[in-house]
Amino acid sequence: QSCVAKPVLANGAVIGAFSVQHDLTEMREIVEENISLQKEMTRHRRGSAGVYSLRSLVGESPAFSACRRMALQAADTDSSVMLVGATGSGKEVFARAIHENSPRRNGPFLALNCAAIPEDLLEGILFGTAKGVYTGAVEREGLLLQAEGGTVFLDEMNSMPPASQAKLLRVLEERTVYKLGEAKGRPIDVRLISSCNELPQNAIDRGALRE
Repeated sequence: QSCVAKPVLANGAVIGAFSVQHDLTEMREIVEENISLQKEMTRHRRGSAGVYSLRSLVGESPAFSACRRMALQAADTDSSVMLVGATGSGKEVFARAIHENSPRRNGPFLALNCAAIPEDLLEGILFGTAKGVYTGAVEREGLLLQAEGGTVFLDEMNSMPPASQAKLLRVLEERTVYKLGEAKGRPIDVRLISSCNELPQNAIDRGALRE
């Protein structure tokens, strides 16, 4: 549940308070079901030719061909990748193609649109939660733990709150994830592919993306 509380002032004195609360249970259930379906699709595709081969990236312009070559190079490494392009330009198709042509192809590919998830839910979904960290919280594996051995695609990273970006940076540096409310970290083996729907420097300049 999300809650925002503010004081009520009259003549400079606090005379009360109000709060606005949103029940995010349904949203959380929808996101978790989506992640579960993605994992199920991964299991069904194992051993198949895959629909996201780099040959499926159809385009003949010099710029598109250069992107395809870079994607092929990225697929051979285990480095984190950021894809930059306008909304609707096919960044997730490239992300899936990189995954399915990489040594991680038999692992999960789990995608999350950072712009579509309320800030109050995002970290719990991404990192997981320990039982009792907030009212009604149960033990949950986050996206990064569920994608073990595979790839996590974070779409529109520039929509993720900067504080959450800082925690994600720690995960990338330490290869360890900490559930909300849990002091002990857990080692992870995942590859991160992210996307930005504007030039990263522009997002940095306006404070939406950590440098």
